[in-house]
Amino acid sequence: MEIDLALASGARVRALPRRHWAHGTVIGCFLVERGCAAEQALEQLNELWKQCARSASWPLVPQTEAQADFIRAWRPHRAAPWPRGRYW
Repeated sequence: MEIDLALASGARVRALPRRHWAHGTVIGCFLVERGCAAEQALEQLNELWKQCARSASWPLVPQTEAQADFIRAWRPHRAAPWPRGRYW
């Protein structure tokens, strides 16, 4: 996966989801794909979100409970190449 290679090289990756997908949903599923438990992924998303100025007006991510449920239901499609844990 290109995202894995970029992150492994120390590069920053920007998520630009299309259509109705929210950034938090995409990144949350990526974290689960890499070995995080869904609740751990949601916690990490919110820790990262606190660094964004927009978090003052929108305190939690993902934006809807349906999006959080989507992350909770996500099942990895392949083995995680990195050890479990925090990625930032």
